Amino acid sequence: MLRIKVRYLSSYIAKCFGSDKKEEYIYLPDDAKYKDLLELFNKRYSEAIEAMYGDKYKEMMLDFFIFISEGKPVVAIKDKLIPKDCEVIVTYADLGG
Repeated sequence: MLRIKVRYLSSYIAKCFGSDKKEEYIYLPDDAKYKDLLELFNKRYSEAIEAMYGDKYKEMMLDFFIFISEGKPVVAIKDKLIPKDCEVIVTYADLGG
């Protein structure tokens, strides 16, 4: 089982993924790819947003957040196997103007 360390850069971001902590561990099978992790994040995001706001918001997760691992956006390496001791940072997609 892979243990993936997730760091949310704000408490609100953590809440958007159903976490009450800015740092947590997620577990996936040893043969998981980054796209499997994105699917899990998307499921958690959909459930948390619906719980917080009801059906009012149906935005896409990737419109608001970026996931970084190994120094790269996870969407760019989605077909790669997740390495052991992986760390993922979750932050807002729009970081500047």
